[in-house]
Amino acid sequence: MGKLIISENELRYIKNLYNGLLFEQAENDGRLRIDFGADFQQGKYDVKSLNVTEVYKKLEPLKKFFSDNEGGDIKLYIESSESNSTPPPGMKDGDLSKYRLQTIKSVVEGWLNKSIPDWKNNATIEEYVVKPEERQEKYTRGVDKATDPKYLADQYVYMEVGVDQTLKPLQSKTPTLPKKGYGYIRPGIQIEPFGDNEISLECNQFYLTKGDGVKAGPEQNFIGFDRIINIGEGSGSLDLTLDPLSIPDRFVVYNAANNQPILDTQWMGFINDRHIYELKKLKDNYKDAPAFNVLDFTGLKGKGKYKVKSPSKIANTTQKYAGFLGMGIALETGYDYDNPEIVKGLRKTKGEPQTFKIQKTNDLTKLRIIVYSPLEETMFKVKISCLSNEPESIVNN
Repeated sequence: MGKLIISENELRYIKNLYNGLLFEQAENDGRLRIDFGADFQQGKYDVKSLNVTEVYKKLEPLKKFFSDNEGGDIKLYIESSESNSTPPPGMKDGDLSKYRLQTIKSVVEGWLNKSIPDWKNNATIEEYVVKPEERQEKYTRGVDKATDPKYLADQYVYMEVGVDQTLKPLQSKTPTLPKKGYGYIRPGIQIEPFGDNEISLECNQFYLTKGDGVKAGPEQNFIGFDRIINIGEGSGSLDLTLDPLSIPDRFVVYNAANNQPILDTQWMGFINDRHIYELKKLKDNYKDAPAFNVLDFTGLKGKGKYKVKSPSKIANTTQKYAGFLGMGIALETGYDYDNPEIVKGLRKTKGEPQTFKIQKTNDLTKLRIIVYSPLEETMFKVKISCLSNEPESIVNN
């Protein structure tokens, strides 16, 4: 018996037929299943490589589904997988399926925001990237061929929509719907505060610096973090969430291609009189340091730092005991200003993370984030959302 040779286009056609059957099965079961895998160009993941017009057509049945299930607890479950064959150049195993999922989720959210504006009232999106050990077919480099039809089963991106809390994928060998908490924002991805290599965007996940802190002195120009993050191609908007974790830091975001500033948070955090004193001292001692060029203490009045003969805990006080005096009274350090609100260059928060919206164009593919962090015990975290809204080419149509 001779060998059957199947072209790439034929493979995609077969896969479409297979997923069409699954789509019909899902509809008969009261659920929707939409396949997106064949809408990407081979080995690609970004919006430019996606047939967005076709994706929008596939999403149209959601309008009726939401209407028929008004008030129900709707789940949109997106799952992505790739084969165990050699990943595309420049990617690690798992990158392709992860990035494709992010792209599809972004396009789906953009479509929902436009077509069903109140969709978030009763719907949530959950996601899952299939792990290498969960794939059906093994691959041995130099022995197996990546074009073998058997790898089709592991190459897909699909979305299943239903109102059942126990909603599960239809393919029997793929994982069931993740339990609550799985696939959501992890506590944080630890990364080095400095490095020449770019960081690939892990959208909607916090970045944390490795180590016990990121305090930086004059020898580092008071910079505790300086990294470039590749945010990919396409256009729309990104939410940049910056959290100084109470002790103030200054975040400055640049377009890495031309080093033009996009965002400057100034000195942001749960700022008290002690922090003002420390920043003023740094400004006085390092007048030319770029870190402090937004600060202006003109007109500031008050005692600043002072000693208090009291063992009690007071606001804006560090418990630095100088030892006991003859009467057994401890010395504490206090900080007090009459008009701290006059200081320019501060952004006072209540300790919560602050989110800033960045309008992304096709030309903006990399962000450079610099964090000035000169104060003791400071730490921070950064989160960038997935790209939302429709691609620029679609918006302009």
